[in-house]
Amino acid sequence: MRIASWNPEEFAPEILSNCMERIEKAAIVVRDAARRKVPVWKGKLHGPYKKGKYAGERWTAREYGGLLKSIRVTKKKESYMDGGFGFRVANNMNVWIMCGNFLSFYAVQVEFGRGGWKGGAQPFLRPAFNESMAQIKTIIENG
Repeated sequence: MRIASWNPEEFAPEILSNCMERIEKAAIVVRDAARRKVPVWKGKLHGPYKKGKYAGERWTAREYGGLLKSIRVTKKKESYMDGGFGFRVANNMNVWIMCGNFLSFYAVQVEFGRGGWKGGAQPFLRPAFNESMAQIKTIIENG
């Protein structure tokens, strides 16, 4: 059977949608692995500082599991993205595994040990990604 004129642009949105679903499933696997590996802060719990320069600021409070709760999978919409065949597809999404927020701003310090972090680097996101590689490949290939 011969296909006289096959236009890949007709199928690109469907193919990309299927790919993005698989990528999101793989990201969820990495997120769950990172949640198992993240170090939970075992210091003293306290509310916002009562004295000093940053007294009353919400972000000065400490609670157990703040960093753990902040690990999430998010999708960011882009207006255009290259479809891979030399054309652009509108409203494609990027899938991100994010960690940290306003109240747990120290995710970078924990992962990389930067900024004079006293505990040193305690990576959890990169090792979770590396440990999940076999599952990621299976999800991407087989759905």
